[in-house]
Amino acid sequence: MKYDRSYYEGIFVSFLRSRRLPYTGIDEARRTLLPRHHGANELKSFDYVLYGGERNYIVDLKGRKLGKGAPACWATRDDIRGMLTWETLFGPGFRALLVFMYECDSQPADGSFDGTFVHQRLWYCFRAVCARDFESRMKTRSARWNTVDLAASDFDRFRTPFPPRETA
Repeated sequence: MKYDRSYYEGIFVSFLRSRRLPYTGIDEARRTLLPRHHGANELKSFDYVLYGGERNYIVDLKGRKLGKGAPACWATRDDIRGMLTWETLFGPGFRALLVFMYECDSQPADGSFDGTFVHQRLWYCFRAVCARDFESRMKTRSARWNTVDLAASDFDRFRTPFPPRETA
């Protein structure tokens, strides 16, 4: 089975709908031009806006297959920079959130995940972290690919419940 962006996004939308979480999907094909004072011509798009409660969330979804060991929680530097810029542009009522969605062959055994969802006999589970927290402790994963990640202990310290309790 091919795992592309639309595969994970389709399952994520099914999850959001099953929980009756209000959201708007973002069309990534439309690149956004920044206001001149932000210093770049284009800004990487995010995936969703989740609404509700006292805070709204700008979400960048990261689909992963759960392997052995700690769940992978990496992103690109452009992901982090873009999410922080979006958070600034949207203003104080919004928080930029990286949501890591993991496909699992069976139900996860421990409390490492917040939300779980079964879709076509596969388990999907979620972990989330605010982009500002991620940036504060990120380390280079690959200079060549411009990727960064968090140590498992840092991720656990900064982990944000998902779905956010204010929207559930």
